[in-house]
Amino acid sequence: MIQLILTCDVCGKPGPSAKTDGVAPRTTIEGLRSSKGWSRCRRRHTESMQDHCPDCLAELRSRQATRNGTTRRRT
Repeated sequence: MIQLILTCDVCGKPGPSAKTDGVAPRTTIEGLRSSKGWSRCRRRHTESMQDHCPDCLAELRSRQATRNGTTRRRT
């Protein structure tokens, strides 16, 4: 048996894990991501896809919203 451990490509934090017999179909990996709020996305359009933990994903979404002007500014 092999232990798969999803790791955040941004901060390096270990995430959800699963045991497999050596074969890891895409559905297994996607199931690990979706079960704990992890996501696979790009920080910039030109970068490769990366796994993001919920904390890094929230920071990324906040940064993108600010850059796009979709957040309200307090006056």
